[in-house]
Amino acid sequence: MRPRLTELDGLRGIASLMVVLYHYPGRYLHQDFYDLFFIRKAYTFVDFFFVLSGFVIAYNYSSLVSFQEFKVFYKKRFIRLYPMLFFSVLVYFSFRVFAIYFFPSVVDSNTNIEGLVMKTLDSLLFTNSTPILGSTTGLNLPSWSISSEMISYFVFGIIALISNLRVKNSIYLALTLVSGIILFNLGTLFKLGDYGFIRGLFSFLLGYFVWKISLENFRLKNYLEYAIPFLIVACLYILSITQEKGTGLLFEFVVPVVFGLAILIIVKADGFLSKLLNSGPVQFLGNISYSLYLNHFLIILVVPQLLFKFLKLENNGFNQFSVFCVSLAISVMYSYLTYKYIELRFSSILKKYFLR
Repeated sequence: MRPRLTELDGLRGIASLMVVLYHYPGRYLHQDFYDLFFIRKAYTFVDFFFVLSGFVIAYNYSSLVSFQEFKVFYKKRFIRLYPMLFFSVLVYFSFRVFAIYFFPSVVDSNTNIEGLVMKTLDSLLFTNSTPILGSTTGLNLPSWSISSEMISYFVFGIIALISNLRVKNSIYLALTLVSGIILFNLGTLFKLGDYGFIRGLFSFLLGYFVWKISLENFRLKNYLEYAIPFLIVACLYILSITQEKGTGLLFEFVVPVVFGLAILIIVKADGFLSKLLNSGPVQFLGNISYSLYLNHFLIILVVPQLLFKFLKLENNGFNQFSVFCVSLAISVMYSYLTYKYIELRFSSILKKYFLR
């Protein structure tokens, strides 16, 4: 295994925080803040995760020369993702069942146990980014992208296993183009549920090609790192404007390319942003980012409703900000606990059984 690119962990942590901001319910936030374009378009950071995943997987597993190596690779990915996925879906399922009987106003009126069971299976079988068990995103909305990740790992590994370098790159390129064409014909890059796996594969393979470019012997000027925040903000602003005008389809495909460029700059430069991403607080956020990603949706659903709806807290600007901070703090603290006691502990247990 190659040295860990820790600055990319920090970048992942910030991206997870952006997804939390996007999902936070608007009725409990000041409208001006909620409507900020970089928050309303923060769902695109899921595509950042896909690009980053493609880069990191290629960086660590650039060569799979035997079926045994492929099995070990796929087992490692399963061990890394499944404990937290299983736990978060189980918690979400338990909450939804409890809410159906005791707090029905919290859940959708058409929610029933049978539907919850199917959505749970959809998530736990990694099929909720495909139409195999229906077109839902499964249980716990963010979990659809984990399905897409596992499918991308499988495609990446199988192609790496059965083809030589030149053929492999050609197949990856062809799959990237085909995925893009399919998504274009579907009318958007940002598909969820039934075609989410295609969205994930497209950006994952872009990440692979970013890694290929990073192998070239060149360095970038450190000051280019300052351009990354402006580049991403400008990208989201243009996306917002073009989508409002109904002309955003082509630009949607620019978004993961911009994310890939940001990753390349971080890897090929060593400026202030890299040092910031390697700082303690940002690294902490990066470490818990997977837990935060899977935990936050339930917490920001429950905490604001509990305080505003059931405890009758006045829905004014000060209280909205306070509850937002409390929800965020609970999400981070809870995610630290699940990172420590679910991600790390159960991954360690699974390794003993699956990677002997």
